Amino acid sequence: MLLKIRSFDVVSVDRSDNAYKDMIFKEAGIIHFNTGNINLHDIPASLGRPIDLIIEETGSSSVALHSMMVVGNNGVVVLTSITGGDKKMEICSDCFNQGLVLGNRTVVGSVNAHGRDFDRGIKDLLDIQERWPGILEKLITAKYPPEKVGEAFDKMESNIKVVIDFGGNER
Repeated sequence: MLLKIRSFDVVSVDRSDNAYKDMIFKEAGIIHFNTGNINLHDIPASLGRPIDLIIEETGSSSVALHSMMVVGNNGVVVLTSITGGDKKMEICSDCFNQGLVLGNRTVVGSVNAHGRDFDRGIKDLLDIQERWPGILEKLITAKYPPEKVGEAFDKMESNIKVVIDFGGNER
């Protein structure tokens, strides 16, 4: 949504087959792809254009790696997730390197934010609320009290955003 309020075309890609999430994306003018129905590498062709920017936040090392192959020439991949474990993949490392260098692709990792970024985040949330009234509330699909945090984790797949509410307002 941050990119949408700055007039970017936005495409969301995940493994979700959630009609409610699709409705929210459609309301905001965001195109959504479910990787259960389309291969990540086929998305640029489906869009009819290359992808200029990928913000990868899945926590999956294979998605991070494939994002670097899918982004278009002169494109940027921003990695914001931490992968866990020791997953291994076999790739043609020369092909991978050539694709990055000859495609003039950039890969950036980011984990920290400055206080002014949080201030900007508040302004962005207010801008989103003004542009799409009520849409932010729709993104929070479940609230749990702290004593039900295990249940919250168990139901992550069926929700968009889960909140642990310390104020006692369970949904």
